[in-house]
Amino acid sequence: MKVLVIILLLFAYTGVYCQSNEEEEWNLDSLEYNPDDFQQDYIFQGSSGFFPLIYDDNTFYYNLYYISGDIYDHSNITQTQQFGQAYNSWIGNFDIAKDSRKIKIKYSLNNEDKYPITDYNEAGIGITLPTFSIFYLKLNTSISWSTSLIADVYEAKQYRKFDNSISNFKEANFINLDELNLGYSANIIIPIYGATVNIGTYLGSFYYLSGGLSGIYNIKSEATQYLQILDNKSNLRYANGTDTLRIFFKDKLDDYNKIRQFIDIGTGLMINAFSYYINFGLNASLPINSLLNNEEWKQLIIKIGLEIGF
Repeated sequence: MKVLVIILLLFAYTGVYCQSNEEEEWNLDSLEYNPDDFQQDYIFQGSSGFFPLIYDDNTFYYNLYYISGDIYDHSNITQTQQFGQAYNSWIGNFDIAKDSRKIKIKYSLNNEDKYPITDYNEAGIGITLPTFSIFYLKLNTSISWSTSLIADVYEAKQYRKFDNSISNFKEANFINLDELNLGYSANIIIPIYGATVNIGTYLGSFYYLSGGLSGIYNIKSEATQYLQILDNKSNLRYANGTDTLRIFFKDKLDDYNKIRQFIDIGTGLMINAFSYYINFGLNASLPINSLLNNEEWKQLIIKIGLEIGF
């Protein structure tokens, strides 16, 4: 009896299962297309090695940068109406130790906190444009502040000691120039080694060479000419009680060239990701014209800087 019940139940379950699995009729018209259910294909573009191509689909970037560096003055001035007559000539590559250039406090052997040194700083804003998948074009405006320094060194001046003997000392005639300038520049950045890729988003990292032109327009300058004793400072001072004697202070040098141009060359590392970039650069600005119209005084500027693009 139990066996008969089990067989009847088995047949009943099989009939229900077959009925529930009957195929329904359908056709292609019953299918609904939803574009959100499909992912769009993208084009893969990439380049690596030497001189990689730039697959940057951004139209342009805004950029901000800050540069710090130093000025290397080149001059050969022997006589001018404003500076007077040089013992040798005013030059920029003078051999004077920094300790000798420190200024003594009046009637003291201690040094003042500050003394003139060459310096250069620059901050700017502009745009960066990917161009022909080969290079970036950078157009910038900037403001810079700097200090230049040239010197005429007297190696063997003499003074009379308390025991009435004659002794030699070393003296320098310095010209210190502080400047505040507005600037402009147009440079190209050419990738030389690295990798770039565009997978819907541009990514890149490469070393580069750069070059271009820049110029400045001076909006403020301050020039100071002063004499300084470079040795025997414990035994010898000027009448003012210090080792330094100011000759003149001028807001503007005579025959001063307010507009100057430079040739820019440089190298660095540029990293791009998600419509942003960061740029570490080392640059040199080579002078085209002189700081003074009728005298040779040129400024070579070495710069190291950080730039961001967005």
